[in-house]
Amino acid sequence: MDDPVLRASVFSLVVFGSSVRGDFKPGVSDLDILTILRDDDEAVAERLLEAVKRCVEEMNILLVDMPWMTVDQLRDPIGTGCGFKFLTFFQADFLAHHRMVHGAEIAPLLPRYDPRELAAWRARRLLGNIERFRERPHMLKVSAGEAAKFLAVVHGAEDISKETVLETLRWLGDEEAYTIYREYV
Repeated sequence: MDDPVLRASVFSLVVFGSSVRGDFKPGVSDLDILTILRDDDEAVAERLLEAVKRCVEEMNILLVDMPWMTVDQLRDPIGTGCGFKFLTFFQADFLAHHRMVHGAEIAPLLPRYDPRELAAWRARRLLGNIERFRERPHMLKVSAGEAAKFLAVVHGAEDISKETVLETLRWLGDEEAYTIYREYV
């Protein structure tokens, strides 16, 4: 990292998701990068996002999805209101499929949650999306896809790769969920 402000502000930069898991689809998938900042500074997060976008502009990526949080928020994502799905409900996949790009490894800082409590928390979040996305209909499609993935996971999907989720939904015999997820990915 050449920028001294970014170098001093960024605790960790982590690539995760389909690009690491191996089910990335050029032109369809996004690039997931988690940024952990030393301090709560949205301007730094935006500056870093723009730098990353410049670095990957030649790649066939749908978008750069770069959520950020502070080190303190990372230690309790749900309790601090930063309950990103990949650090909570999909934490096992995140831990198995992440690559540190810069800074300290974050896995030891993450809390471990009770799986049943996480499933209930995730279900409430998905239901809340109906109201949260009322004015953003394109996000309802995303939420429907996430609900179908949730269904697959609670019914035993071994991981959250696109193929495994589709296989699990097919096995469940839920054609509607299968179709929704297939169109989502």
